[in-house]
Amino acid sequence: MGTFLDELVQILAIRDVAVAEKKQSLFLSTQLGEIENSGSEGYLKLDKLVSDLLSVHEDEHDHKRAVALVKETYWRDGRPSHYGYLLFYLHRDADCLKISDIAWSNKSFAPTAPTE
Repeated sequence: MGTFLDELVQILAIRDVAVAEKKQSLFLSTQLGEIENSGSEGYLKLDKLVSDLLSVHEDEHDHKRAVALVKETYWRDGRPSHYGYLLFYLHRDADCLKISDIAWSNKSFAPTAPTE
């Protein structure tokens, strides 16, 4: 059992690989089950998922819970189509960290070309 940070980095990497390889069971292995408004089928329609962990906070009253801010970049047709910021609710059960829920912002952003 590692820290929430170490385990979450691993979970995000697994999700990115699962999307690239279209492996639903691998994707769902990172969660307690299907998550409403964040279903595996939608993710698996992507070409690629790039997840960046921005922040994690372990609950000071219940050390089996944490929340994390994650930026997800969604790729379609070989390029990033949009990205969003999500709040992941995490739960540790039997020494295994899983995503229990995901809160989406109602905004997603289209990537912009770099400016010089």
